[in-house]
Amino acid sequence: MQLIENENLSVVNIRHTLKKPSVLRSSRLAMVFPVLAFTLLPMADVSAAEGGPCYKIRRVQIQRLDVFEDAKKEHWYYSLFQALHMTTRESVVRRELLFAVNDCYDADLVAETERNLRSIKIFSEAIIKAVFNEEERVVDLTVVTYDRFTLRVNLGISRKGGINKLRASLGESNFLGLNKDFHYTYISSSDDSRIKRFAYRDPRLTNKLMVDLTYSSTDEGVFQALTIGNPYRRLEQPFAWLLHHSDDQTSSDLYTDGGDSTEIPHNLKTLSLDWSRELGTKTLSKRLGFHAGYHSEGYTETADISIPESTDKLPLFIQFRTRKRSGFTLRTGVDSLIKREDIALHSGFVLGGGGEWRERESGGHLHGLLNAGYSQVDTPTSNQLNASSIEGKVRFYAGEAKTTEFSGFYHHYFIREKVGTWVGGMALNYRFTKDDLYLPLTLGEDRGLRGYEAFTFTGNKLALLNLEHRYTYPVRSLHWGFGQVLFLDGGAAWKPGQSMDPSDLHWGAGLGFRLDNPSILGKKVVRVDLAWPLDGGKPSISFSLGQVFRHDRVNPGFDRDF
Repeated sequence: MQLIENENLSVVNIRHTLKKPSVLRSSRLAMVFPVLAFTLLPMADVSAAEGGPCYKIRRVQIQRLDVFEDAKKEHWYYSLFQALHMTTRESVVRRELLFAVNDCYDADLVAETERNLRSIKIFSEAIIKAVFNEEERVVDLTVVTYDRFTLRVNLGISRKGGINKLRASLGESNFLGLNKDFHYTYISSSDDSRIKRFAYRDPRLTNKLMVDLTYSSTDEGVFQALTIGNPYRRLEQPFAWLLHHSDDQTSSDLYTDGGDSTEIPHNLKTLSLDWSRELGTKTLSKRLGFHAGYHSEGYTETADISIPESTDKLPLFIQFRTRKRSGFTLRTGVDSLIKREDIALHSGFVLGGGGEWRERESGGHLHGLLNAGYSQVDTPTSNQLNASSIEGKVRFYAGEAKTTEFSGFYHHYFIREKVGTWVGGMALNYRFTKDDLYLPLTLGEDRGLRGYEAFTFTGNKLALLNLEHRYTYPVRSLHWGFGQVLFLDGGAAWKPGQSMDPSDLHWGAGLGFRLDNPSILGKKVVRVDLAWPLDGGKPSISFSLGQVFRHDRVNPGFDRDF
């Protein structure tokens, strides 16, 4: 159970990050975003204002900069991008502000507003400048936003994990400058799959209500989903809720080693409500969550495959989640090349329990549910970043575990700007069930084992090791960054009953290239990797968006295209 949440809301401002900016670091950032060059003095004024009498906010100005507006005279295609884009409307920016005219100035709310704006995908950057008037005890704020190019007209061919895809799409993520997302996509794959998808996403259908609608027609059937609710948008928001419905009439893919799969037509329906209440503070979050719903699962009989009975599930689950927010860091070169990344420094755990009534033709039974987990992100030194997570889930009946899931990872970054960043990652997964459809985990390019086609290895236990040296070239333009990666991957999958033997690991190595343009790509980078399997086989090349893994999450595998 997890409510959709702005990932930047899990951080709290560290005052010294504003009060003591590094001149060297700021000068480097100013090469990427010139507005930073004249933002430093207002930052110094912030430190002078804190701890004294209240400064009233006298004026809040919004400065909306269009895509490449600061560089439109340099290249003709920058002007073309801007001609095809409608600048975000001022009302869209103002409704995200956590402060108003005549409020007392609060540096934490200003920093939180910056993070929230930067997390919205229609912006490539957001900065708030403060100018204080000591005599009148007032402060003037200027909110500066840089738009991303959000029109998508795409006709392309990609190859990832041995699967070729032809993709045609038309969409706009900032329709009429209102932060409303409409997209239509057609996908044809070398595995003979066809997908037609329409998606509409609106984070502010009303002031609080969000909506997310997806409809897909595929060669397998129809998938449709609708989510509405009021997600967490700020640290001091007392509660959040989401109502979700989905109807999936497509199929499940049962993979075997080598990438062969059997499609099992299914009928999956879900109606669920998630509600969460914040009981803690900004620095120590304590959230009590509640999940209730109805889930129906049915699968078509398939030769030589054990198909479980159709099952109706009524879960009722309570979960407690706590997070100690120790700080926040803003820097480049972690998982991007030139984009400034907001990184939460925190530690926390989750503990939940409940029951699930499961009804089948053979009868109904009440099953118990438990889950527990721990996660943390910290910076032991100024040039290191650690992130780890471990979580387990179990469903049990009559003293026996019927379904067990476990996932964990540890990532370490050693960041040296002039010589590049060393990145190491380790991930483990376990999944097994005794009374539901067993779909094994897969491993290959789909999970980050480069050099091996997607779904090459299968099992109920996975281990994955990644080591990368990421280097950003010093030659860059205002909006473009270029880099390379040297990598070594290792991984294995084990079948039920097999022990996890390190000698079973398969290894791949290679060279990759990265391209970053926050004004077009947002948080993601273009990834091109050429990999060689070290235990034999032909080299492979893959093209995709996003790093193999990010600092706070593992590769989720190939996302469903609908």
